[in-house]
Amino acid sequence: MNQLDRYNKPSVVMFKNMKFFIMDSPSKSNIDMYVKDLTRGRATACVRCCEPHYEAASMESAGIKMHEMEFQDGDPPSEDIIKRWLAVVDETFGPATAADKYEQQDAAAAIAVHCVAGLGRAPVLVAIALIEAGKNPFDAIQFIREKRRGAINDKQIRFLEDYVPRRKNGICCTIV
Repeated sequence: MNQLDRYNKPSVVMFKNMKFFIMDSPSKSNIDMYVKDLTRGRATACVRCCEPHYEAASMESAGIKMHEMEFQDGDPPSEDIIKRWLAVVDETFGPATAADKYEQQDAAAAIAVHCVAGLGRAPVLVAIALIEAGKNPFDAIQFIREKRRGAINDKQIRFLEDYVPRRKNGICCTIV
């Protein structure tokens, strides 16, 4: 059995009004199981950080919008990928509100995100969203690792430690 043919339940990461499913890459043989879990969990978007192993139409026919954001395994994402990722986060969850700062809410929607094993690229993107929402980098990494053991390598940890949020309170800002 090929690694891509196995089905591992997605890890759920919830913070404030956000809900993420971090998963390993679906394949043609197991995509239906992933789609079933994601639709049950109210995923409205799926971000693929690796080369395709299944047809995007499998997700899209279930109402899950696909976003292709492939980047090198083991590396942090480029600035372009970060901007595109944050646009999906904003589109799915909207800007953070004062209530989001203090209490966990049941997210009305969720984002699925995957790479091949669900241990590097996908967790890094989720960590970026958590940092943007107010978690410090170390807490974001630990929070994800509680749900996804072995997630985020040393190079990616250094990147997240140096990551500077692009928004303040969930709203993108630019100083001129």
